[in-house]
Amino acid sequence: IALGWGKAPATMFLFGPRHEFPLNSRGGSTSTGSRCVVQALRNEYVSPPNLSFSPKLVGSLDLVPLLEEVSQYTSTRRGRDAVLTLIGSGTSHVSLDKRRNGESRRKSIASVLDLARDKGTATADEAAALRELRSRTVKSDHHVKIAQSASEAAAEYALVREATTALERGERDRKHEKMSGNKISETEDDRLSAPPFYEYSNHGKVDSDDDEWLADILSYDRSVSLEAEHLLQAEQVVKRLIQTNDWGSKPSTKRLAPGIAGIAGEIDLAAMEALHKELENSVQVVRVRSLSDPTGTRSFSFRLNGSKFPSLGLLRRKEKDLMKDLNDSMQEILRNKSFASKLLGGNKGSDAFDLHGRLVVPVKMDEADALGVIRGYSKNGNGCYVEPKAIIEKGDELKGLRAEIETQENVIAQHLGSLIVRSAPIIESGMRCVARIDTIFARAAYGMTMRGIIPHIGEEGLISINDFIHPVLAKKQYQIVEMSHKTIPIDIAMDERCRSLIISGPNGGGKTVAMKSFGLAAAMSKVAIPIPVYRQSTQEARVDFFRDIFVEVGDQQSVTGGESTLMARLNACASVIQKLDLQSSLSTADDFSSNRAESHSLILLDELGGGTEPEAGSALAQAILETIMESDNARTVSTTHSPQLKALAFNDERFHCASVLLDVDHESKSEYKIPTFKLAYGSIGDSYALGAASRCAPSLPEGVLRRAADILSGGEKGSGDFMRAIGSSLEKEREAAELSARKAEDLRQDAHRCRGATVSLARAYEEHLGRLERRLDTIYNDLRDDETYNSYDLVGDTLAELRHVRKKVKNQQELLAERGLK
Repeated sequence: IALGWGKAPATMFLFGPRHEFPLNSRGGSTSTGSRCVVQALRNEYVSPPNLSFSPKLVGSLDLVPLLEEVSQYTSTRRGRDAVLTLIGSGTSHVSLDKRRNGESRRKSIASVLDLARDKGTATADEAAALRELRSRTVKSDHHVKIAQSASEAAAEYALVREATTALERGERDRKHEKMSGNKISETEDDRLSAPPFYEYSNHGKVDSDDDEWLADILSYDRSVSLEAEHLLQAEQVVKRLIQTNDWGSKPSTKRLAPGIAGIAGEIDLAAMEALHKELENSVQVVRVRSLSDPTGTRSFSFRLNGSKFPSLGLLRRKEKDLMKDLNDSMQEILRNKSFASKLLGGNKGSDAFDLHGRLVVPVKMDEADALGVIRGYSKNGNGCYVEPKAIIEKGDELKGLRAEIETQENVIAQHLGSLIVRSAPIIESGMRCVARIDTIFARAAYGMTMRGIIPHIGEEGLISINDFIHPVLAKKQYQIVEMSHKTIPIDIAMDERCRSLIISGPNGGGKTVAMKSFGLAAAMSKVAIPIPVYRQSTQEARVDFFRDIFVEVGDQQSVTGGESTLMARLNACASVIQKLDLQSSLSTADDFSSNRAESHSLILLDELGGGTEPEAGSALAQAILETIMESDNARTVSTTHSPQLKALAFNDERFHCASVLLDVDHESKSEYKIPTFKLAYGSIGDSYALGAASRCAPSLPEGVLRRAADILSGGEKGSGDFMRAIGSSLEKEREAAELSARKAEDLRQDAHRCRGATVSLARAYEEHLGRLERRLDTIYNDLRDDETYNSYDLVGDTLAELRHVRKKVKNQQELLAERGLK
């Protein structure tokens, strides 16, 4: 995916592996050079897709704070790093240097398999695992795809929609249970929820996935060892994979989130269950008591579980009994007053402690040889540590027993390690599935928080979003010149008739932010991030797929590169034109992908026509836009202060105009208007430089503003005055149209209310007459046999009159229906 370009007009840079192709100023070359370029582009486009946006696009569209915020919703380190990789700031998979400190004390996993071979128990699978591990290289995980087509973007959004459904149902169930105090009656298989590892409220608190040992195995199989802590982590990781697969296998997940269920189903359940059976409860956490923590509440260690491995448990029980015997013997020795007087503590006594597997006491130097064997010396040199003669034999026995325990632990650890080594590729694959699901749910959670919507993805180069909220500004609450504004929603639209939109308006009014919003929405749709809006609309949002997004924002002048502001902008525009020319030439290649040739490009150009003399700058800017429009697949959004470009929309149907609006500041007595940050289509706006100057901080002297106003009003009448007159006229027309629209809406609502009242009255009238008719029918039947003719005739006349009235009411209803009031 190409999302940024070098600036030099004679050289264009393609993303992926960087290639340079010499081109002339119009993108042409010799026939041989052209064939080389086409062939290179073919190779480029069939290479693996880019895994991150270009640095220029990231900086121009403010993608860093956006994706950093999305990453906060992940529940795994892999998922967080995958999101941050999109902006080129994801951390490396594992901090290898940190973990390799103290590696000399580790036992190599390779020795596990070497020992097995020595014993004749090595299998072909173990040897194959080692060969596979040696041939593999751990690379950064990328679980958020930058779409390469509209179908890919739509498919990714479909997964995010499934995750949103799961999160919404989970939140609904939690709220229901909290309010009612009763659990949902649905069975666990019927309830759709987030996967067991995902926590919606976690919000970026995950620092590790407990799988650092896995990267060591895959990268450094000859020098990595697994300690008891790593074995426990491996058990937890394998358990997480099993739980994720089980979650994906639930009927509710398969029915309501089939895409995500398919990802969870890629985890090798049989292999993980077999490995978990071997690892389950193999390691236990034990408290470590010390002088600083005598209860062991803050200190702990990991060791193999004696209950899981009976032979190891038997040896540890022997060790425990022998230790008790040793302690009893030592206490008996210490109660001997003659022995105690020779200790460093004298008759006050001293405590015995373990020193390198030997039970010793501190003794005076001159008494050491008589009491036992010296096992160490104090730091100050005043004494030494002696193992009493009476317990030396038991101490030797204890040391031998501990060596036997260590050997047994090594055998067990080597066995478990070999199982993990063989399963490492399967575990790695499963962890990638977990991270993939994590990134999907992170984007869904972000969308729920920001009231995001999932747009329709098309291929015609269209954008239509009502009440779009800039996600970065919404997070920071947009500030400008000591005035804090809530983020203003805007409608961003580019339909079939609008291939190029030119935004004008006052300085500081939000032109650039509005322009960036088009690019930001396009970039978000490429990675399936829900689009934030102020409120849901009845009209479906649409953001078509743009393969290329070019952005030229701000002052790109370079002192070291010898580029002025103008040249930097022109170089960037030249690169865009060359790229579009190449795409046009590629569309004629019969063996090139039609999807690539037909894909659209979105080009954002800020302050077009600036940086030089106004007339010359406007002429260059218009020529550039007209040249870009020669490409049928190009869409542009640009901002300008140039009157010539503002008028372009009235002279060329390919161009449309929009302006950011101003309004009267009712809170101050200033004669100048303030920006509303709203975007009005079909209108052009003045720059209102004096209004912007009145809001600067620190404030300009009032005399400066008055003098500027005098100069402007007394200056030569030119196109600027003409355009301001047009703009003022259009603004008045727009205000009148808005007033008329509001009045028409009020009339429509009044008519709607009148229609409802009339219909309700007619129905009530008809129902009342129906009751009267039924009553008179009953009376008529009762009087039918009456001999008094006058009574019968009276009732008949009354019925006839009543039916006439009812017919009249029905005719009125039919008349209302003809007028649309039904």
